[in-house]
Amino acid sequence: MKSPVLYLSLILPLLAGLALSPLEAQTPALSPKAKECFEWYQSLKYPDPKEAIWAEVWTGSYTDDGYTGQTPVTNRLFVTEHDDTSFVALHLPQTTARLQTSSPPDRSYARVGFTPRSLEKDMDELLTSIQQGANPPFHTAYLFPQPSRRAQTALLAYACWRKGDYARAQALFEAADSLPDRQGHEKTDLPGLRHDLERELGELAMWRTILQAGGIEQIVREEVPLVPRTTLLSSFQEIAAKFPNSRHAGRATELATVLQGMIAEDATHVSVNDVELSKLPVEKQVEEYLFRLRDLNGFQMGQPGSCDIFATRGERTHETTAHRLVKLGHEAVPQLIAALADQRLTRSVQYGRDFRFSHYILTNADCAAIILRRISGNSIILRRSSPERSSTPEDIATVRKEAEDWWQVIQKKGEKQALADEIASGKNWPGELVRKLKEKYPDAVDAAVLAGAKVAEQRGITESYAEHLKTNPSAEATQLLLKFLGSGEEMDLRIVAARVLWERKHPEALRAMMEMWQAVEGYPPYSEKSNRLCTLGSLLIATGEQRAFELLSSNWNLRNAREKSHLVREMAHLLPANPRYSSFVAKPVRPSPEASAKATELLILALSDRAVDEGLSGSYRDFAFIDPRICDLASWALHQIDPGTHPFTASADRKQREQERLASINRWRTQQGQPVLPGPDARLPVLPAAKSLQISQVNVELGAQASAGGAQERATARFTQHLQNLKGTSFAPETLTALSRHLLTHDTQGIGGMVVEVIRNRDLTGVVLHVVLAPGDLSQTDQVTFGASLQSGDQVRGLSRDSCMPADAIEPAKWTRLEKELQVVPTLPAERDFLIRFHLRGK
Repeated sequence: MKSPVLYLSLILPLLAGLALSPLEAQTPALSPKAKECFEWYQSLKYPDPKEAIWAEVWTGSYTDDGYTGQTPVTNRLFVTEHDDTSFVALHLPQTTARLQTSSPPDRSYARVGFTPRSLEKDMDELLTSIQQGANPPFHTAYLFPQPSRRAQTALLAYACWRKGDYARAQALFEAADSLPDRQGHEKTDLPGLRHDLERELGELAMWRTILQAGGIEQIVREEVPLVPRTTLLSSFQEIAAKFPNSRHAGRATELATVLQGMIAEDATHVSVNDVELSKLPVEKQVEEYLFRLRDLNGFQMGQPGSCDIFATRGERTHETTAHRLVKLGHEAVPQLIAALADQRLTRSVQYGRDFRFSHYILTNADCAAIILRRISGNSIILRRSSPERSSTPEDIATVRKEAEDWWQVIQKKGEKQALADEIASGKNWPGELVRKLKEKYPDAVDAAVLAGAKVAEQRGITESYAEHLKTNPSAEATQLLLKFLGSGEEMDLRIVAARVLWERKHPEALRAMMEMWQAVEGYPPYSEKSNRLCTLGSLLIATGEQRAFELLSSNWNLRNAREKSHLVREMAHLLPANPRYSSFVAKPVRPSPEASAKATELLILALSDRAVDEGLSGSYRDFAFIDPRICDLASWALHQIDPGTHPFTASADRKQREQERLASINRWRTQQGQPVLPGPDARLPVLPAAKSLQISQVNVELGAQASAGGAQERATARFTQHLQNLKGTSFAPETLTALSRHLLTHDTQGIGGMVVEVIRNRDLTGVVLHVVLAPGDLSQTDQVTFGASLQSGDQVRGLSRDSCMPADAIEPAKWTRLEKELQVVPTLPAERDFLIRFHLRGK
């Protein structure tokens, strides 16, 4: 008889094996590539996840879509330390953040805390998503900048290896190796995941260090002091040492060398306060200000763009070191020119786009060039080979040559004559030159601007000169503006000339504007010519002239939806008792009663225009919109001009919006002695709340198309019947995507696309589908585009917009994102209105 202990020793391993997942049951072996990669990463001595807790982490961040309320944003991270009041989250590869635990009772969505999770289950889920080509099932990064999915997966593989889960480590390593490298990485002679990871982590480290140098708010809160130069030095040295194969290793070494010299200078520099400094000779003041450039923390407002060294983090308006050097003016120029060779680093960071690594630290040389340009009135042109990297020696040499040439001219002619001659040459943008000349020598401005306007040839520069002629009252300036007004195809120049002449009350201005408006038609929305036409429309409205409103009404149907919506919105801005206007339009003229009547007539015409300005979104106080109909904008505009006569509810559902629109039309028609228009005939029955998503009505409208007969007519009829068959079914997030795939996979000759409005009012009458079928043939297109927007009450939201090959559009996976975005619709209360606007068309 065998010992029970022996039986147990044989059975227990088998029983244990039954509880293991397939990955855990495999032999724990690593490939040489995985082992090499993991050991290399371990050698970097970053925080070790071996004893860390894998957890769902709440950081206090949340989203608010305006429909379902606030939703917390969570991430899956490792927690390396924790106590009753705080915890440390590890953001792979190396960043840790200590978070203070909190759970506000009235704001549970803003919780800060963590809940342990099963690393094994989450990694299995991640592997499945990679194998299926799906999006990651969870977020593993919340700090900026973030590693690519390839790098994140490799780092999680390392974490599994450190925790002794070799099977999952190997599986994740192989999955990471199958994912594409971060876009934009250079090709090298060192292929493979290990070297790709070195290059990417090296770039992330460089990116993060430069962000820290400038205190960029993506990673540094505004109230946090800038990290000391000694910290930056250590970071750059570490990058060069840990990532020698990164393309940034050499630059990191260069920056470290510069910082070493600056830190030594900091230790020996005798600081001077502003009062003492003001008493020193100018040369010494410039020397001190050039030294202080190392702490100049400029601010970049937009992208693509440039870092403004005359604005700073936190305080955008206070005087900076750059301002003080500009104030010293010409006395600072020789030392500023010498500083064009100074590669010391400031704390100002410039970038092309903040979502990719295009960041670099401005040097003293960069700042000296910017300051010289300001002093010279923009006579010196800044040169940079690329907007996404530091100035090259060639760039600086070019700027230095321009600065020296400009300085020689100043010394020879004097500032007044040099500025006047530069303006009179008509070669450069006059704005800053005119400002400087007007500031010191106002008597020389008119003659210089007039001379420059006569010879300026470059588009844009000529318009700027014409703009500056507005302060010159001479007959010669007026004659030149009249010449510009008749300059043929140069519409931009003609528009500027017309505006300046109109402000002078010249009779030719309005005639020319009306002539230009009549001469153009049929421009595509967003095109350059269409945008100019919108500007011209604003000027016509601002004149307040009856003839202008009559003209706008007469060719209304020739205008595209963007031009129409622009006109309507401008009328809402310019015609109320307290108008809002731009510096270009200047102060609008209050229309006479007769002109006001014509303006109202134009807006009543717009009330009957159901065209949609697709892609437009925005808000005016409590009125938010996306993809608005022209008629809805017109209803709002009339309310802005005469709120007592024309009702408008910003948060109205479609039913109420139509009632208010019709009320304005009929009130006007009654005043004109015309019969009123009837309201809608169809009265839908009230449904139980449980059936609030039931499709109760389907309206199909054929867009303007050529006479379709035979096969085209039959195909259109079949699709129309398919749409009608949706009546009585419940609208779901999949309804629109299934409809799109049906249109793309069936014989639909004569249909080039569709626009679908999914409308639910607050009266519990269900959902109405309004479908407009566009002419064409989707089966013959090479590409399809689709997009959607969602409105509910006073909330608006743009949804997915994409383009792809027709073969891709019939795949369910292509529509996953849109369906997910529409999941909010079934969760809305039954009495909550919504409007979904969806389009699918060939391109």
